[in-house]
Amino acid sequence: MALTALMGTYHHNIDAKGRMSFPTKLRDLLGGEFYVTKSINQKCLTIYSKEEWEKLIVFYLRQHKGTRSYEEWSR
Repeated sequence: MALTALMGTYHHNIDAKGRMSFPTKLRDLLGGEFYVTKSINQKCLTIYSKEEWEKLIVFYLRQHKGTRSYEEWSR
């Protein structure tokens, strides 16, 4: 499974409603819908396009269905 990597440092502000703006460059690459998650292994956020997120979910479900990690992850 290959995921496209978008690496770099982006400085941002969070508004009073808890929203964060994304640079136009990233929005253009990711498309109209994308997912932001807390990284598992690092102190950062991970961003997935809708297509990459769906691939990741299918991969994870196939690898871990019925395991304790699946139960913890799916909560």
